Amino acid sequence: MKKRYGLIGCLSMVILLALLAGLYGCGEAGAGVPTQELVIGENIDLGGYDPTKDMSAFVRFLIFDSLVELGYDYEKIPGLATEWNMSPDGKTWMFRLRQGVKFHDGEPWNAEAARVNFQHRVDGGGTGFYTAIESMETPDEYTFVVHLSRPIFTFASDISVPSYGMISPSAFDENHKVTAAVGTGPFRLDSWAKDAEFVMTANKEFYDGAPKLQKLVFKVIVDGNSRAMALESGEIDMMSGRNALTSLESLKKMKNIQILKVMGQTSEIVMLNTFDKTLSNPDLRRAIAASINFPATVPALLTDLAEPAENFFSPVFGRFVDSDFKLPRYDPDTCGEYMVRAGYELSGGFYRKNGEKLTLELLVGSQNEEDKALAAVMREQLGKNGIDLVISLMDAAAINARIGAREYQMAMQGQNYVPTDDPSVHYRNGYYHSKSFYNTFSSAEMDAKVDALFNSLNEAERLTLHRELQKEITAQVPVIMMFHRNNII
Repeated sequence: MKKRYGLIGCLSMVILLALLAGLYGCGEAGAGVPTQELVIGENIDLGGYDPTKDMSAFVRFLIFDSLVELGYDYEKIPGLATEWNMSPDGKTWMFRLRQGVKFHDGEPWNAEAARVNFQHRVDGGGTGFYTAIESMETPDEYTFVVHLSRPIFTFASDISVPSYGMISPSAFDENHKVTAAVGTGPFRLDSWAKDAEFVMTANKEFYDGAPKLQKLVFKVIVDGNSRAMALESGEIDMMSGRNALTSLESLKKMKNIQILKVMGQTSEIVMLNTFDKTLSNPDLRRAIAASINFPATVPALLTDLAEPAENFFSPVFGRFVDSDFKLPRYDPDTCGEYMVRAGYELSGGFYRKNGEKLTLELLVGSQNEEDKALAAVMREQLGKNGIDLVISLMDAAAINARIGAREYQMAMQGQNYVPTDDPSVHYRNGYYHSKSFYNTFSSAEMDAKVDALFNSLNEAERLTLHRELQKEITAQVPVIMMFHRNNII
């Protein structure tokens, strides 16, 4: 099977490693040969049939293929397109499509199928690059051309996201709703019992070779400790490490349990609302950052789950990570200097302004074991440096609502996920542009620089802009980088 990573990436890699290690055999099911089956404990249900909207991020890549995909090193590799090129003005992209491929329902993969998929997303109120699509052409059965209203240097990277995987045209109804999970990927969805179990079987006609595993059974076990108990008892063969902090240490001690980890693209951050009256002062934000010792706290509390943040992005982003760039570091001696510059004085063990004690609120996901553990230490460390912190536990939807309305001061969040080989979208769609979703920090100068990045068709210029943006953002401290997450199986 081709060396692709998939959206979250760990599952496909681990299944492949298991096969290479001979853990699950490679015989075809038949007379005297048992079916090669893997039972997997997941904390998230399938969610639905449409990879664009409602399907679990952790399984899309098993059912659907994209035109362009990412390898283990997060570099672009051929998917349902074997080659692609951009016009000199960046507005036209041409894709040569893989021939002889069929969807799980027998429908042929060709240029018309690609057009139907792109049109489905455009008509469905598509965001991002879909809003720039002006027209499409199918000059022959295996050539697909997209014309854009503006140059998009990252277009081939953008379409590598598994949520943009190609769906069989027969799976769309007249209202553009996806009625079945039918792709071209290595596995077919066989059955789904909502919030309980979903089952996939091998696609023996997969263009890159039939999987040796013939059946994947996903058991939905939300609680991490319950998942671990199922693994110990043999009810499941494999489990994800998501939200399973307390069970990992005990699992590591068991001889028959193997824990595999690989660095992912996501990072955890503390967002600071620079539009909040109190936190609008950059010196106060710098004092907060200097008071928190994540480099020591993360290894102590999270062990294999994460690595302390060394840069603005996970190291898997390679060339976009500037090795000369340094994040603000734990330095409690400078905290007082920043606080005085921000207009505060220490009294009774806490900083105050006009006699009023400084108290900040931190939003933390009520179901996130890792964040809750780190938040408790964060409150202790800030308290030692005279900053009172109140932790508010709430579900993810409530946190996002507060952030969207800018009714928050601080929030622990997963850094906006960028499942491509170019994280440019992080600035404009995520956090650092006046039109970004979170917009935790922006300015006219930042907008201009982010826009320049999006319009640039020069690789060297783009890398320079990336590094300039990271340094400017870090200097303003709208976020504190906590850790880079490992994917754990």
